[in-house]
This record gives sequence, structure tokens and C-alpha cells, in this order.
Amino acid sequence: MNTQELEILIKDLAVLPKECEWVEFKVNNSNPQEIGEYISALSNSACYHKKEFAYLVFGIDDSTHRLVGTEFRPLSVKKGNQELENWLVTQLNPRIDVNIFETEINKLHYAIFKIQATRNTIADTIKSGLIKDYDSESKSRKYAKYVPYWF
Repeated sequence: MNTQELEILIKDLAVLPKECEWVEFKVNNSNPQEIGEYISALSNSACYHKKEFAYLVFGIDDSTHRLVGTEFRPLSVKKGNQELENWLVTQLNPRIDVNIFETEINKLHYAIFKIQATRNTIADTIKSGLIKDYDSESKSRKYAKYVPYWF
């Protein structure tokens, strides 16, 4: 995506009446595990709502939808020896395409994670983007089922 396309996308998402199952706004959050959880949940939800992609946008205030920018620079973040983008996709099962874009609008920085909707299966990231629901008597994974945490 080029700079103009990113600016249009950010502004289009910001005017949504509220965050929805396939769009999440953050200002700053550099925790790779939490980002992975969001990606898993957003991918599942995009599929459920028949959207091709979900978006995790850094730089939009989630309560006011004001464009406030972010200090988070995901393209510069590493988890271990891997770039964040590469680390995230290795944690997702099944593999989901995640593309990270960064741009500047009116001298404010923004980051967008464009997340492919999962197909035919629930996306999971280290079993943390989902709630494990199991028979509490047996506590066995054999009877475990994973459900998206937004349900």
C-alpha cells in the first residue's frame, strides 16, 4: 500500500461509529504476545463477518477515534532475533498473512496491521487468542474446544 492508500484507509476506519469485531484501535502497545492475540481474534472475526481482512491500527484513540499518532514502530521491533512481522506469522496456526505498514499523516506516525481473515478453521496464536473451554472434571485437552474470546 502506498502512502495515499494508507491515509485513506486510516481515515475511513477512524470514521467508523465504533471499533468492531474486525477493527481494533490502539495508541501504543509494543507487547508482541498481546499483538498476536489481537491478530488471532481479528482474523477469526473477519472470517465470521465475511470480511477479507481485519485491521489493527496504532495511532487512533479507541474511545474518541481521534487521529493522535503512535510512538510504536513495529517495523523496528524484534522478538528474539526475528523481526516482529516474521515472529508473529510463525506463531499463528494456521498461517495467516499479516502485513505491517507505517506512515505519517500531518507529522503524526501510524502503524497498520492488515490481517488476512482465516479460512475454514479457527486461527490461534500460542493458544492465547482463544478461550479454552473444557470439561472441568476431566481437565483433559481431549475434550477441549477453542472458541474466539470475543464470544
